[in-house]
Amino acid sequence: MTGYLIQDSEAMAELIDSISESGIIPIVESFETILINKEKSTLGQCEMALSSAELVASLTGTFSEESSDEFRDKVTSLSHSLDQIFDHRIKEIAADVIDQLGAESELKILWRESEFFEKWNNHLIEIQNRLLQNMK
Repeated sequence: MTGYLIQDSEAMAELIDSISESGIIPIVESFETILINKEKSTLGQCEMALSSAELVASLTGTFSEESSDEFRDKVTSLSHSLDQIFDHRIKEIAADVIDQLGAESELKILWRESEFFEKWNNHLIEIQNRLLQNMK
């Protein structure tokens, strides 16, 4: 594991590339996979869904304080190419995905065995809080 920030992962790089070609479809598909398969989702599916949740939080204008300038630039340029609007519902679904990943998932099992589990878990909470802010 390279670090607990999903922004720095290969899954995020792959997601950004696929969104450039396909719009928000990869995000929706990754959420569906987790919500349907639940704890049976593979590690790769979990990483892609977590990347999607982070991207939704960031695309809706709420970056993590730990976001690198490079990540912010990529997301900003990506937001200009998306003509879809992220409404409250996609943010709620992303938050549900975070709940599932944090409850029981292959990704959680992997991180639970790491010295960085607490940081990873706090990162999940931080993403979820950013997704749900201003939702009232």
